[in-house]
This record gives sequence, structure tokens and C-alpha cells, in this order.
Amino acid sequence: MIAYLSGTIRYKSDKHLIVETHGVGYAVGVAKPLAELTAVGETIELFTHLVVRENLMELYGFRTTDELNFFKTLLKVKSIGPKTALGIMAIAPITELQAKISRGDPKAFEQYPGIGKKTAERLVLELKHTFPNAKKSGSAGADELETLVNLGYSSGEARNALEQVPKKLKNAEERVRAALKVLGS
Repeated sequence: MIAYLSGTIRYKSDKHLIVETHGVGYAVGVAKPLAELTAVGETIELFTHLVVRENLMELYGFRTTDELNFFKTLLKVKSIGPKTALGIMAIAPITELQAKISRGDPKAFEQYPGIGKKTAERLVLELKHTFPNAKKSGSAGADELETLVNLGYSSGEARNALEQVPKKLKNAEERVRAALKVLGS
């Protein structure tokens, strides 16, 4: 199993990267916000999940183990496959998605194409107790995201930067400053 990949991006689209490692190019499915933040020629490190089917092998990549674990959790829900899980992860930062699941808010997930009312309700029902420590108010993360977008960053860039902010930072202002440092590097 391929659990980690490090290399140079040779090609990118909004859903895939080709990462070259020691002369071999790996096609890696990624969430749209991650794809938006990358550039061809850039070195990248990804935690990966390999999906093996009867006639297909697909590799999916994530910047953090938290993202990888959330992806794997989404895959446990009946009728949510890898591409749908990536689409869900592009809606909002993981902590915000976990809070919406914890609150029992299926409407937040209906906005993604391919997720109807029944699938959104199943997602929330099956995972509601999986994230007991998730923030009950998703507004703090939304406010931070809105602040970064108002400063001129795309929502994808802002989401990714906020996901890289240390979890020990709770104050919204400190989180925005830390995200700006991530975006500036």
C-alpha cells in the first residue's frame, strides 16, 4: 500500500496531480482546494489512500493525516465513494464539516452534486457521534474564512491555510494571523 508520497508536481488539474517520484509519475486524486494551491514544478508531500477495485486502482492524496482520516471516515458511509468524499471536503474546512455533522445538519452536504437529501441524512446519522469534540458553532471557522477571502485569497487557499493552523490556537484573530503566515510562505 502506498501511504505517503513525496515528489515534484508534473501536471495538475482541479481534481488530479501527477507527482513524479524517482522517475515514476503517480496520478493522485485531490480535493479542489489543494489543487488550487499547488503549481507545476512544486515539490509536494502527501499522505495517501489507495482504493483498489476489481478493474481499477486509484490513489488519493492529502496534506495532513487529519484530512486523510476524515476522508476514510466519509468512505465508511454507504453510497459515498472517493470522488464524492473529495467533493465534500472541498465544501468547507474539515473542522467545520465535523461540526455540521456533530450538530446534525444534513443541508450543508446537499449542496455538493451527487449528494441528495437521503445521502446527506445518512451521512449525518451514521457519523454524528464520530466527532463528539467538534466545535458546535461552525461560525468561527466561517468568519475566519470570510476574513481571508475579503483580503483577496480564494476560498480554497483560505481553507487550506486555516487547516494548517495549529489546533492549539483558539482565538479567531490568532488563527487568521497564522493562516496569513501560511499563505505568505
